[in-house]
Amino acid sequence: MKNYFYFGTMMVKTGHADAMVAGVSVNYPEVLRPALKIFGAGRGHKFVAGMYMIQQDRKNYFHADAAVIIEPTAEQLTDITLMAIEELERMRIEPRVAMLSFSNFGSVRCPQTEKMRRAVEMVKAVRPDIPCDGPVQPDVALDQDKIDAYYPFADIHRRPNLLIFPNLDAAHISLRLIRKLSSANTIGPILLGLDKPIHLLPRDAEVSNIVNLAALASVDAHYMMEGVGV
Repeated sequence: MKNYFYFGTMMVKTGHADAMVAGVSVNYPEVLRPALKIFGAGRGHKFVAGMYMIQQDRKNYFHADAAVIIEPTAEQLTDITLMAIEELERMRIEPRVAMLSFSNFGSVRCPQTEKMRRAVEMVKAVRPDIPCDGPVQPDVALDQDKIDAYYPFADIHRRPNLLIFPNLDAAHISLRLIRKLSSANTIGPILLGLDKPIHLLPRDAEVSNIVNLAALASVDAHYMMEGVGV
């Protein structure tokens, strides 16, 4: 218990704290390892994942998995998507999912695009009420005119707000470019799949990110205590 992160995680575990936000001075594993050892994946999930909220022009977008699983399988992508959907619903946000790729709806067939196609099918089987489609390029997914003109069959009738990346490389590179080249505000990563809200902070986290992530953790803790969205 001399380690701050084990101590903080145990405070959440024993009810002496409702949530934890940590990591501004260390690498992700230093915070993630205690959370996995003490809690493990919860709420019926097999693993945890990380999601970022991107705020741009009064719009919210969510990127997953952008923190934990390096090369997810189609089955893992399905679980990542379902966990992210649950989190958005706890925030009272209507999820609209795009499974991202370098290809649009089978224009190129290879193991990478097939993985995303299978994930779409599995998500739809569990949550047919949630708009979800892909594989699709991100600029196409976010351009409703292109979708309507070239892919009218797509289950993307409004701009997606939950963007699922094929692997950690793509998600993290995208996130870093957004931070560097735009004025968008990034919040996260928000850990998905734990029984309690424990969220990570990047080493270069700004004060606004710390405050926003703490606010999200507080909202999560409130809903978990009331049994809402669990």
